[in-house]
Amino acid sequence: MTNPQADTHWWKTLPGVLSGLAAVLTAIGGLLLALHQVGYLGGGNADTTPQPSINDERTIEGVVSAIELPTYVVLDSAYGEKKAAQQRLVELGHLGYSNSGFFWIPDFDFLSGAELFQVYVGPFADKADALVAICQYNKKLDTTTYGVRLTLKPGREEFRCGDGL
Repeated sequence: MTNPQADTHWWKTLPGVLSGLAAVLTAIGGLLLALHQVGYLGGGNADTTPQPSINDERTIEGVVSAIELPTYVVLDSAYGEKKAAQQRLVELGHLGYSNSGFFWIPDFDFLSGAELFQVYVGPFADKADALVAICQYNKKLDTTTYGVRLTLKPGREEFRCGDGL
């Protein structure tokens, strides 16, 4: 036996179904928009980020023109692909680090020589400012990193949060 009352009032559930469908479509649209804005779907704010510290030819001239050496930087992450380094700059920008860039590690003899793009926060004119920035960076991102003095002269100078001057 069928319920005649249920058969005659099926249309009363249609607005509920349509509202539910609209809510799901709105949520999916919001998710897609967010993914597009952070660059996971080809969008992102890469065009509005500061220009990277090196040019496409991976030469020291790009670094020297963008950074006055010697200087101090807080090291973030290193990437094999330039696009990944650029994406990290966007992420750092969203975290409030508009003073960031990257360089080609082999351009500096005192670094590891790894063929990677090193993302950094800075530059800082003096070591004291860089030390403060390292401590703030470590606390904000819940990580432990260190800084280096970028120069073309021989010798490696690295420092960590808590180091004295």
